[in-house]
Order: sequence, then C-alpha cells, then structure tokens
Amino acid sequence: MASSPKSAVILGVFWSSFRSWGVRVTTLGVFLVLARLLSPAEIGVVMFILGWLALIGIIGDLGLAEYIVYNDTAAEVDASIWWLQMGITLLMSFTLAIVVFFGIWEIDPTQPGAQMAMLALITTLPLMAAIKIPEAILRRRMEFKKLAIRSLISILFGAVVAVSLAYKGFGIWSLVLKQIIEAFFDLVLFFYYSRWLPSRPDLHSIKLAFLGGWGIVGSRILDVITQKADAVIIGSFIGMQELGFYSIALRVYQVVNEGVVQPVTSVVATAFGRVKTDPERFKAFFLSAVQFAALITIPVFALAFALGGEWIPVVFGEQWQASSTIFQIMCISGILVGYSGLSGFSLLAQGRNKAFMLLMTYAAAAALLSLFLLAPFGVSAVAWMFPLKVLAVFPLSLLLARRLIGFRLQDYFLGLLPSLLLGLIVLAAAFGVNALMSVLDSSLLDNRFVYMSVHTGLVMLIIMVIALLGYKQYFNSIRATLHIQ
Repeated sequence: MASSPKSAVILGVFWSSFRSWGVRVTTLGVFLVLARLLSPAEIGVVMFILGWLALIGIIGDLGLAEYIVYNDTAAEVDASIWWLQMGITLLMSFTLAIVVFFGIWEIDPTQPGAQMAMLALITTLPLMAAIKIPEAILRRRMEFKKLAIRSLISILFGAVVAVSLAYKGFGIWSLVLKQIIEAFFDLVLFFYYSRWLPSRPDLHSIKLAFLGGWGIVGSRILDVITQKADAVIIGSFIGMQELGFYSIALRVYQVVNEGVVQPVTSVVATAFGRVKTDPERFKAFFLSAVQFAALITIPVFALAFALGGEWIPVVFGEQWQASSTIFQIMCISGILVGYSGLSGFSLLAQGRNKAFMLLMTYAAAAALLSLFLLAPFGVSAVAWMFPLKVLAVFPLSLLLARRLIGFRLQDYFLGLLPSLLLGLIVLAAAFGVNALMSVLDSSLLDNRFVYMSVHTGLVMLIIMVIALLGYKQYFNSIRATLHIQ
C-alpha cells in the first residue's frame, strides 16, 4: 500500500534530517580537532583541491542522476546513464592525473605535499561517479533511512582516520585520506542498500534521458559551479590562508543549512511529484510547504546569526576569529533560502524544465557575478555572494511559481508573517540576554565558554516557551494541510 504524501514527508524529513545532521555534526567535530592541529593554509589547500575536483567531476556526472530522482525511468535508462558517467569520469581522471603528475599544473608552491595530495584525491572521482545512480534510485524510492545509515557509517570511518592521522602529525594527509576512505565506503554501501547493478548500456536510453531531463542536467551543472567556484577563486586570487578561514565558516554554515534546510526542501520536493496531477491539491500543498519550511529555517538562521559568530572562536580557537564575520554574513541568506527554493522545485515537479533552467542560469549568473566583483575586496566581501544571490533570484522564482501554481501573493506573504515574527523574537532574545549578562558582575562569566553556554541556554529557553505558547496551533494547522491523503 502506497504511503500518503504526509507520512512520506514526515518520515522523509526525519531520516533526511537525521542523515544531514549526523554527517554535518560529525564532519564539524572532525574539523574542531583538525582546526587546532592544522594551519588555515593547510586546510585551505585541501578545500582548494576539493573545489576543483567538484567542478571537474560535474562534467562526468552530467547531472543526469537528478533526472532519475524525479522520473520513473526504466532499468536500461539507469544503467546507460551510469556507464556514460563512468566512461567520461575515468577519461577525465586519467587526463588530470597526467597534468598534475608532470607538473603542468602546480597546485601551491608553498605546500610541498599539494601535488601528491591532488593525485591521491583524483582517485575519488570515479568512486563518487559510481554511486550517483544508486543514490538517485534510493532517493526516488524515498528510502531516506538507508541513505542516513550509509552516510553515518562512511563518515564515522573517515572521521576516525582523519583525527588519528592528524594527532600523529600527518598534516593535510589526514584530510586527504579521510576523503578517500569515505568515498570507498560510500561505493560499497550504496550498491549494497540499493540492490542495484548496471546492465548493458543502451544509446537510445541516454538520448531519451537528455531530451527529458536537460533542464535538470543544466541546473545541476550550474548549481555545482556556483557552490565550488568560490573555493577556486579565493584560493587562486586571495590566498590559501583566507580560504581556510572561509572554509571553516562555510562548514559551520553547512551544518545549519544541510541539517535544517536541505532535509525539508529535499523531501518536500520529492513529495511534490505525488500531488502534481491535482492543481488545487498541489497549490494547497505548496503554500503549506512554504510555511512549514519558513517556520523551521527563519528562526534557526536568526539564532545562528546572533550566536554562531561568537561560538566559532570559542570552539575552534582564537586563530579562527576571522571566520566569525564570514559565517554571520552567510546566515543572512539562510533566512530566505529555505522556503524560496521550493518555488524552483515546484517547477521541476511539473516538468517545466525550461523555466527551471532559466531560474538556475539566472542564479548562477548572479552568484558568479557577485563572486568576481567582490573578490578584490577580500574574503569577507566574498561571503556577501550568499545573500546577494538569494535576493536576486527570489523575485523571479516567486513569479515563475505563481504563474504555474496560481496562488495569490497575499496568501504567500501572509503565510510567512508568523515565521518572520518568530525570527525577530529570536534576535531580540539573543541580544537582550547578551545585554543583561554584560551588566552582571560574576567571575564565573569571565570564562568565555561558560558565558556563551549560559547565554545560549537562556535564549533557547525563551524561544521554546514562546514557540510552545504561541506557535503550537499554527504548526498544527500547517501539519493538517500537509496531511493530504
């Protein structure tokens, strides 16, 4: 018996959240250790290499795995896409290895191990390409529990290796081997959980996938470019040390973003496909999904903005103080990105590939233009790319979604008001508690860790009381609308 969209969304959000939080918290824990053992420049070099590999890997990936997620493709289509991705990735990996090995491309003259680190990490390209189709199949089945288990197993093994090697003085190789170990376990576990093996390829199937999913393919390529171009540009033109500061801020931001935003948007986007045939049903589901996403993301990012910047030097060490401002700037974008992204997913669910591709192209152009214009002003300026991109894309995405779904703008924005109000309450509580504690005369609060712990605890208590008293009925009304049989 098929599950209802409501049950699928609730279970999917839980397991997707569990996966994202587990992976990101574990990864952040590893970086908490490595940040005190490695220099910002060493971390910057590895992030620079990974940024380049992500850009190179997307060419072999082609983004076709996303097409499988949103379409019930035949087995021969899945297999044909897998063989195509593997062939392109292996060819590119071999070419890149030759370029690096013979010194045609010198990564960083100041880091003697950078060339060998790049060669070692090239081996992860075919490993990561091999898991794209099995992962897409699990997502299409909405088997988020298996995805969560797989992620935690591989990340834990990688974490143990990275921390052990860092303590033994292996430097950047602790991060390099972490990536290789995780890629290997991902390969084994994805094929095990998906129970899928590629059959013989069929060229006609590949052609059909390109014709049906060109919008998804293009958007995936543009998305990766906009996500990884910052590391490449910062490392190339600003410096590896600055990239190290930026990377730590980005890691913390990703913990919040992927632990809160992505589980909601990923699961809801998949559920769109189950209600897309009924226009009224789809409209009601979309508006409730937007309210649901906003109620979660806006307060969380408001809290992260208020407290996260203070926590970074406490947790990572004073040498990472420069990461605090970068992180706070990134959090500004999070207040919008959680619910605004659902407009694009609604286009994708309804097969409006041309409109979705237009939106993604505009987003990529806004991000890259901001990146190139802001880079000369330093790494903190580059962080403004995040909010500027969201602000540039939001009006267009809302217009396209409104034309498709037919909702009233009044209903859309009125549905956001309770979440925006809660976000303002979070900011007021955070800054109010900070002002109150600053006038207290207590030697115990002279310890920065104790001060931030008390500060955070009081703010969380205030937020919980307000949420329980004022938002329980609002949340229940959203949940009732999502309960579409």
